[in-house]
Amino acid sequence: MDGHDIPRRSRIASSLLSVVIPGAGQLYSGRAGDGAYSFMTVVGTGLVTCWYAADLSHRDRTGVKVSIFGVLTALFYAGNIYGANVAARDYNLLQERRYLQRADSLFNLLPLEPDYRCLLDSVSCDTTPPSRK
Repeated sequence: MDGHDIPRRSRIASSLLSVVIPGAGQLYSGRAGDGAYSFMTVVGTGLVTCWYAADLSHRDRTGVKVSIFGVLTALFYAGNIYGANVAARDYNLLQERRYLQRADSLFNLLPLEPDYRCLLDSVSCDTTPPSRK
């Protein structure tokens, strides 16, 4: 139990997955709900942007709606990438915390309490371990 077997997620890989497919980095880090939400948000605003862009020549020629939804899509996309990075960091912290809790529970099983009776009483202090007596 030296800590090398702790499962980890790469923050770079998580971010790159979310660059390719929105929400994939969150899914890689074990947050399926966050990944689905990120995917639906980015793809939904992107589709609305495309719909307004296709409708630009017919009705609204100023492009205000396209600009607003384009900026929203870009912000949600950047937030998705940042969220994937944070999800991988949180996954690693959770796994390290679980490892430390397991190690702490194993240390609690060991009798590490010192025996001071020999100092207080006139009992002889035998410092050899019980297996060597």
